[in-house]
Amino acid sequence: MAVLAEDQEDLEISIKKLEEACKAYGMKINAKKTKVMSIGREEDIV
Repeated sequence: MAVLAEDQEDLEISIKKLEEACKAYGMKINAKKTKVMSIGREEDIV
């Protein structure tokens, strides 16, 4: 699964929505298995 965002605020909102949807099905996000990839200028990286 992938979550795409333009900035940190959008990413946080999307992850909260994903977390709520997962809870509805008895699932949760495992932070230990979570990977992050950022593409952009160094000052833009979240």
